Amino acid sequence: MTTVAGGRSAEAPEQVPATGWLVVMEQELKDLWLTARAPILIIAASLMLSVLTYLAATNQELNLLDQKDTVSLIMQVTLALGVAISLLVTADAISGERERGTLERCS
Repeated sequence: MTTVAGGRSAEAPEQVPATGWLVVMEQELKDLWLTARAPILIIAASLMLSVLTYLAATNQELNLLDQKDTVSLIMQVTLALGVAISLLVTADAISGERERGTLERCS
């Protein structure tokens, strides 16, 4: 066995077996993107935030706040929307694993 600079071996690194959570993550990402749920969620969130930003910037009747408060409001809505989408995707992943019968029980 030969070593190179830094004391590492020159041979190919060993393959690390995939752990359970990596397999589940890969399956869920494929499920989200191949069934087109992820792009739909992204487009819907983008449109909602775009409309909110446009209304906050242009409509004087709706915009009773100054610019600093308007930016803060839009950032709060963006954060809340991100958390809601994350919860939705997580709940869907867990229920999908239960339906497929691949969710292991912790004893």
